[in-house]
Amino acid sequence: MQYEKCRSKGLIKGMLDLMKKKTVRKLARRKTKSKQTKRKRAPLSARRKKSIQSFRAPVQSQAIHNELPFSYNQTKLTLLVRDPYWAYSYWDFSEKSWKWIVSKRQQEPNLRSVLRIHNLKQNGNFDLDVDLEAKNWYVHLNLPGATFEFELGLLDPRGQFHSIVRSNRIQTPRDRPSDVIAPAWDTSQFDEIYRLSGGGHTRHGSELSSRVKKP
Repeated sequence: MQYEKCRSKGLIKGMLDLMKKKTVRKLARRKTKSKQTKRKRAPLSARRKKSIQSFRAPVQSQAIHNELPFSYNQTKLTLLVRDPYWAYSYWDFSEKSWKWIVSKRQQEPNLRSVLRIHNLKQNGNFDLDVDLEAKNWYVHLNLPGATFEFELGLLDPRGQFHSIVRSNRIQTPRDRPSDVIAPAWDTSQFDEIYRLSGGGHTRHGSELSSRVKKP
């Protein structure tokens, strides 16, 4: 009886020792894992900074690619019709032309930048002050059915015009119906057709048809 009690006590003690060893091992593994994680993970501020940089980089590169150049290195003046009264013009300069403009301005500070509007229908012209750096301008022509050409240049105080570039030719549309009437829309027989159609009196369609077809 005493032997069995001693034996059961020994088994219980052995089991408790085994459980204690397993618990110690688990705690040791957890400590090792936590140390490795702390070594690998960077501080929170560093991670945030890195994520912000990775987010901003594409936006910055996109902004750089979307910037338009000041010039396409071609001296050109283009003229477009907007309506019977208005025209739209836009222009560009080559590097050579722009250097010439800058040198002219340095030599004569009082130069005016103007669009010279040539009215080819009336064989006249007038000047309009513009900003060369704007590179586009709306012009109120107020003359329907006319032909125009523009010329961009510099005007000195003596009245001498230094031309930079000349535009294409445009024609403004009419602001009323044309005076030319096509034969298909001739109204000279309108009164006769109206009379034959009844003119307020009832007539048979066959009578109208036979009279209209007569030569």
